[in-house]
Amino acid sequence: MKVNQKVNILLILLLIVVVSFMYWLLSNPVADDYNFSAFENLKNREYTKSIEDYDKAIELDSTDAELYNMRGVAKNDFFMFDEALADYEKAIELDSNNTVYYMNRGYLKLWHVGDTLGALEDLNRSHSLDSLHLLTYFTRGTLFLEIKKYSKAIDDLSVFIKFYEEDNIDWGESRYEVTDENIGMVYFLRGSAKYFTNQIETACADWKIAIRLGYKSTGQETSPPILLDVVFDRYCQKEIQN
Repeated sequence: MKVNQKVNILLILLLIVVVSFMYWLLSNPVADDYNFSAFENLKNREYTKSIEDYDKAIELDSTDAELYNMRGVAKNDFFMFDEALADYEKAIELDSNNTVYYMNRGYLKLWHVGDTLGALEDLNRSHSLDSLHLLTYFTRGTLFLEIKKYSKAIDDLSVFIKFYEEDNIDWGESRYEVTDENIGMVYFLRGSAKYFTNQIETACADWKIAIRLGYKSTGQETSPPILLDVVFDRYCQKEIQN
């Protein structure tokens, strides 16, 4: 057999292998395929579809911590709090050094499980892994406000605001758009912590920014409740004139 014939045969065999592999790949989706569609469904608030896609991705790769974390996010947003907690715990079991997993579990414990101590432990762990993860400062700041440690709340929320004012926040690929109103809430919360410590003038300054950014309080953010328009009218009339 001539050399050219041998080369041609090898090329044909290689082509068969490549075509076969591509056929297998197309007919056997990998976890990444479901991961992508799950995230797109999550951004579109199609929670059931998102969870189903993450289920399929996990069936294909049960060792990927991020899949459990993101399925936990989808379940959290869909008010499946117990199931979300289980997913966050599995993610941490698989990767105990990821700051986001602890932050997500801490947020869930704070607002939906009622485990304030456990939430604080998770958020402190998140901070120890990445001291520049700003959402941890926000979440821990709201926790300190909830448990009436106002000075610590002001400190954490101020770190977040400092980076925001310096236009130095990398939001990454957020599943939802971060709006001015979201940022306004941070100013409102810091202003409320200042109000509770009788720092009325600087509280008014924060509340003024919150109003400018379009934030409207519900009365459920703080205990005791604060309605932004009411306290602003009562305490901050001089600020309005400025």
